Amino acid sequence: MTMNPFQTVESAISWAEGQDWCRNMASCPQDPKFHMEGDVWTHTKRVLRELPQVPGWNELASDDRQALTAAGLLHDSGKPRTTLDENGTITSRGHSRAGARLARNVLRELGMALAERERVVNLVACHGWPPRILDRSRPEMEVIKAAWLARNDLLWALSWADAKGRLGQDTGFLDAVSLWRDIALENDCWRHPLPGANAEAKLLAFDGKDIRFYKPQEPNRGRMIMMSGLPGTGKDTWLHEHFPEMPVVSLDALRESMDVDPDDAQGSVVDAAKELARQHLRQGTAFSFNATNVTRETRARWIRLARDYDFQVAVVYIEPPLAAILEQNMRRPSPVPESVIMKLLAKLEAPSGNEAHEVTLLP
Repeated sequence: MTMNPFQTVESAISWAEGQDWCRNMASCPQDPKFHMEGDVWTHTKRVLRELPQVPGWNELASDDRQALTAAGLLHDSGKPRTTLDENGTITSRGHSRAGARLARNVLRELGMALAERERVVNLVACHGWPPRILDRSRPEMEVIKAAWLARNDLLWALSWADAKGRLGQDTGFLDAVSLWRDIALENDCWRHPLPGANAEAKLLAFDGKDIRFYKPQEPNRGRMIMMSGLPGTGKDTWLHEHFPEMPVVSLDALRESMDVDPDDAQGSVVDAAKELARQHLRQGTAFSFNATNVTRETRARWIRLARDYDFQVAVVYIEPPLAAILEQNMRRPSPVPESVIMKLLAKLEAPSGNEAHEVTLLP
C-alpha cells in the first residue's frame, strides 16, 4: 500500500478528516431516533473507537484489525449519497452498496492490494446484515450466505462496534448481533464458509434456496470463463496464455467486425454475442466470454444465461494499476477512448465470490 492510514484507529480518523468524502459525512444528518449522537462522521468516530473494545480484538491478526479499521471508517460513507428526508424521517436506503463503491475507489487510490481491498469492500457492503437478522424468515441462511462474502467473525466485530457506537432508542441491535454470532458458531461458518457446501450450493443459496440439508449436483455440461476488467487490463493476453485453444466470444472482436465504435450504441453487438454464446451452450462446448463486464448487473445476465444451460461459470477479474491500464490501452491497435475507460471505472464493481462458481481476482 502506498499509504496506510489504518494502523490505528486514531491515524485513520486523522487522515480521513482531510478528505472530501469525510466532510460530506460530517454534514450528513441522521434520524435522531436511532442516532442521537448526530451526523454520520460523529457516529463513525464513535464506531472506530469502539473497535478496540470488541471482545477478542487483541487476538486478531494485524491485517484483520486494519481491515476492520478501514471498514469501520467507510461503513456509512455511502449515506451522503443516499440520505433523504421523507416527511420528517431521515432514511438512507442503499447506503451499504454506495459505501462499498466509494470504499473501493478510496482504497484503490491508496494503493491497497486488490484482495485486501475487496475484503474491506465486502465488509462495508454486508455491515447491515447482522442488525436485520431478527426480521429474516430464515436467519441461518443469512449467516451462511454472508460467510461466502466476508468472514463472519470480522462482520460480527464491525456490527458490534456499529451498534455500540450509537445513541438513541434501543433497537435491539446488540441482541441481533449476538444472535448472528451464535448462528455462525452453530453452523461452523464463523471464520470460513459452510463446510461441505459446493459451489452450486453457494449460488443456490443466493438464489433464495435453503441448502443446509442437501448437496446439489454441480453443472457438468460445460464451462464458461467470463473475463472482467477495464479495457487494457490484459484480458486477451491472459486467455491466450492459459486457454489458447478455447473458443472466445469477444465483444471487441464483434465490434470490429461489425464496425461499431465503443462509444456507439451496443445493442447489435450484444445480440450477436448472445447468439454466439448460445451456440456454444447448446453444443456443450467450453468457451470464454471476453468483455469488460465491470458491473454486477452486466455479469449477472450472462451468468444466468450460462447457468440456464447447466454450465459452470468461472469469472476472472484483472486489475493492474490505472496508469498501466491506460498505457496498455494506448498500445492496442484500436485504443478505447480514455473518456470511456474513466466512465467504466466510475461504475466498476469487482466481482464478489457469490456471483459465480469460481471467482479469481488478479492484480
